[in-house]
Amino acid sequence: MTPVSLVSYSRRMLARAAVVAMLTFAVASAAPETMPVDAAIAELLVAYHRDPKTHRMALIETLRPRRDDLPPGVSLVLADALVGAGRLRDATRILGDVLAKAPDAATASLAHLGLGWMALAADDTGKATVEFEAAADGPHALLAVATLGLIAASEGRGDDAVSLLNSIVYAAGTPRPLAAVARLGMGYAYYWTSDFRQAASTFDEVPRFHADSPLADDGAYGAAWARYRSGDVDGARESLEALAGDRSASAGVAASLLDLGPRAVFRTGVRAYEGHGSTPEEKLVAVLDRDGRMLAAAALARLDAGVVATPASDRSAIASSPTEVPAAPARPAVVPHTRPTPAARQDSSRWWIVGLAVAALLVVIARARRRSSTLTG
Repeated sequence: MTPVSLVSYSRRMLARAAVVAMLTFAVASAAPETMPVDAAIAELLVAYHRDPKTHRMALIETLRPRRDDLPPGVSLVLADALVGAGRLRDATRILGDVLAKAPDAATASLAHLGLGWMALAADDTGKATVEFEAAADGPHALLAVATLGLIAASEGRGDDAVSLLNSIVYAAGTPRPLAAVARLGMGYAYYWTSDFRQAASTFDEVPRFHADSPLADDGAYGAAWARYRSGDVDGARESLEALAGDRSASAGVAASLLDLGPRAVFRTGVRAYEGHGSTPEEKLVAVLDRDGRMLAAAALARLDAGVVATPASDRSAIASSPTEVPAAPARPAVVPHTRPTPAARQDSSRWWIVGLAVAALLVVIARARRRSSTLTG
C-alpha cells in the first residue's frame, strides 16, 4: 500500500469510526433509560446505511424484538428495512407507533411522509393526501406540499397543482432540487389539462433556471412536445432534433411516456425508482427523471415513420397519420388505480423511507452533540 493510499485508507477508517461513535452516543442519549445501545448496534446501523440489501435481515432481527423501546430515528430505519423486506404492514405499524408516542415535530413530519409515500406507491391517493397534508404542518412542509402538487397535477386538478407548486418555487429556502421538481410539475399540470402553450412556456423554465438539474432535459422535451401538441410541428421538430443530438431511438418507449401521460410520468416513477440521491428532495427528482434526450430521439423516429403518440395507456395503439397533430385531449380523468405488486411497492417505498430515516438520525446526532457541548461548556 503506497503512502498516499495508506493515508486515504486511514482517513476512511477514522471517518467510519467517528460515525459509529456518534451514532452510538446519539441513539443512547436519545433514550438511555429504555434503549441501551452498544457499539455493535451502531455498527449495524452504519452498515445498513451503506448497503441496505446485505444488512437488512440482520437489522430487522436485531431491532424488531426491541421495537417498543427504540428511539424514533432508529424506528424509522427499522421501518425502512421492513419495507425493503416486503413487510409493509409491519412498517406501517412501526411508523404509526412513532406517531403514537407524540414525537417532536420533525420526527412526526418524517413519519407522515413515510406513510404517505407508501400509500402513494400503493395507489391510495386519498390516504397519501391525508399523510402529506399532515406533514405539511411540520418542518418538512416544502417536501410535502410539492408532493401534494404533483398528486393534484396527476389527477388533472391543474389549478390546485399550479398553486401548490408555484408556492414551492418562490418559497424562501426551497432546495434547488425541489424547485426544479416544482417547475417541471407545473409544466405537467398545464399539459395534463390541455393548456399546451402555457405548458411549453413553463417547461422551458426548467432548463433555463436549472441547467445543472437531471430534470433539465425532461423540461426541454416537455416544451418541445407541448409545442407539437399545440400545432407548432416545425418548431417542435427543430427542438426535438436539437435535444436528441446523435441519440438513437429506443423501440421500448411506451406511447404514453412519449405523450407524457400522467401515469407513465408520475405514478410509474413512484413505484419503480430506486432513490438516486442522498436527500428526500433528490429522491423526488428521481421520480420525475426521464431521459429527455432518449424521448426526443424516440419521438422523432415515430414522427419520421408516420406515427405519433396518443394520450392513452401503455397498451394503446399508435395513431397512423404522419402529419396530423393529435387533437387536444379532454381534461384528464383520474386513471383507475391498479394495485402494484409487492416487489414494486417495496422498491419504491424503501428508498423514500431510507432518506427520511437517515435525516432523522442526523437530527438526533446533532442534538446529542449540542447537548454534549452544553454539558462540557
